[in-house]
Amino acid sequence: MKYLLLSFSLISTIFAEVNTTQIKVDGMQCSYSCAGKVNSVVQKIDGVKESSVDFAKGMATVTYDDKKVNRN
Repeated sequence: MKYLLLSFSLISTIFAEVNTTQIKVDGMQCSYSCAGKVNSVVQKIDGVKESSVDFAKGMATVTYDDKKVNRN
């Protein structure tokens, strides 16, 4: 049973779709604190694999598992 669950977990990870999207972030006033806070909050969302925030462009780039994150 243990191996069956491990196999199922591995197979579901292989077939999960990983997507990357960019999100416009308005209202950031400072590069360190604001961008860092936005990045920290986004990374805590279940299914988010990676994120980075570009203060100068006002954009967040997020890589996520589409099986766990609803883009809408």
